[in-house]
Amino acid sequence: ARDVAAWLVPGLQNTAAPTSRYTALAQAGAPVRRLTQEASGQRIALRRAGPLADGTVLWLAPDEAGYTFREGILVATRGAGNDLMAAEVDQLLALIHSGQGGTAERFHAYLDGTGGIVLRSYVCTVTQGVGQILEDCAGLEDNFINAYRIASGGGGVLTSRQHPGPDAGAVLFEDGAR
Repeated sequence: ARDVAAWLVPGLQNTAAPTSRYTALAQAGAPVRRLTQEASGQRIALRRAGPLADGTVLWLAPDEAGYTFREGILVATRGAGNDLMAAEVDQLLALIHSGQGGTAERFHAYLDGTGGIVLRSYVCTVTQGVGQILEDCAGLEDNFINAYRIASGGGGVLTSRQHPGPDAGAVLFEDGAR
């Protein structure tokens, strides 16, 4: 049985055994991305399950909760509670690729806990420094700041602090961590 809340709600402990799919990924040596819930400090070792048809990459938790990234930017979650169903981040990625700061709009679709979809839009101020990007986003109902550490030479996102949803709080992602 899934025990997703134990990984994402402060104070709960996860006692669920990893799924067979997650175990197979671990045994095959699939890359690791550590997820740390900032509020509780709880950590989960995500395993790379592979690329999806749209060019995004799926990472799985031991209970098979899924975290989908586009070039290191979180664009969807499944099985994590009040899921981020989709995030439109094309303007952010265009700024990152250009090496410039500026303004980017973000659009998110969330599950609301009753099976309904809630749409939210954000205007984000993006600033880039040496090896780092800050994305300060403001919406009508909530605000958040995402931070990304980028590999030298224009490589991908190495570590990040991102907000999967208005109720989730900040989550840290770190590639290669155990």
